[in-house]
Amino acid sequence: MKILYIASIRLPTEKAHGVQIIKTCEAFALEGVGITLCVPNFLFSLNKTNLFDFYKVKSIFAIKKVLSLRLIYLGPIGFFLETLLFFVGSLFTAGFWRSDYIFTRDEMLAWLCLFVGRKVIWETHTGSYNFFAKKASAGSFRVVTISQGLKDFYISKGIDANKIIVSRDAVDIVDFDLNITKDEARKLLNLPRDKKVVLYAGRLDGWKGVVTFLKASRGFGDNVVAVIVGGDENHVVDLRSNYPKVIFVGFKPYVDLPTYQKSADVLVLPNTAQNEVSRLYTSPLKVFTYMASKVPIVASDLPSIREVLDTDSAVFVKPDDSQALLEGIQSVLDGRVNADIIAEQAFTKVKNNTWENRVKVILKNLN
Repeated sequence: MKILYIASIRLPTEKAHGVQIIKTCEAFALEGVGITLCVPNFLFSLNKTNLFDFYKVKSIFAIKKVLSLRLIYLGPIGFFLETLLFFVGSLFTAGFWRSDYIFTRDEMLAWLCLFVGRKVIWETHTGSYNFFAKKASAGSFRVVTISQGLKDFYISKGIDANKIIVSRDAVDIVDFDLNITKDEARKLLNLPRDKKVVLYAGRLDGWKGVVTFLKASRGFGDNVVAVIVGGDENHVVDLRSNYPKVIFVGFKPYVDLPTYQKSADVLVLPNTAQNEVSRLYTSPLKVFTYMASKVPIVASDLPSIREVLDTDSAVFVKPDDSQALLEGIQSVLDGRVNADIIAEQAFTKVKNNTWENRVKVILKNLN
């Protein structure tokens, strides 16, 4: 079987979708699929980064870079033109016409590929239902959703349940189950070794609930410190001025995340309930990396998170409530919750959530 995975995105990227796409391609290759990843190489900012090294994956699949233009700064029209130019460039790659399937996360690319007669597998993460998403969900050979909530959404829109595959995000367990102690990790990272560390890793977008965590951190005692891994520098500068006691380390490459997570006493997942994607549809990569780190998790009590975690493997708290989050964190730190047991339960659960198992689910449903 041959698959062309097309993604009109900048790689490498600080966003989680870069990890998700690269790891999915590697897993397909490990399952014997002849897969090529097709991404843009933007004129005037040509990137020579070795993506296999950057994302710590085996160089067992091909990466085709299509010369393109970065136009997203022009807004929606720029995004449309940028995607269209990339699509036209991808038409001239041999894999576009010789593959059995085109795989993409982009609904516009899915529609364009359907328009020229290709068999498409569209993977959706957000519950979008614009013009392109309607065409992609209706016309694709298979629709891959990352949660049951997303599958239910598309069924409610009239999409045949039999062609929707639920395949949640995943993790490379060996990347995050490091054989180092918490103290050794902090020494490597120059983090406080005489305090409890409560850590969030990821982007600082509003629906991630980071502000709820930051507000909760104001209630920490002198023996507890909040650490934020992620965010662009401009955003981090503003937050530092408002939360001077929080340690903001900024964006770190994927290969550094396991050490940061291993340094923590608690990992927080404070997603908001005020955003539909966060509440119902998401399958955050950080859930699985947290679970693989063997560190106790305090998470917002949301249907999307409950698809992966349960009360045996995490401490759930009311979303968007900084006091509830503070109390949940303190219940772990002061021993009211057995941190070792919930961390071990989470690790046991995540063993099935590998990238290889993820693509096996997809491949099994391509008949």
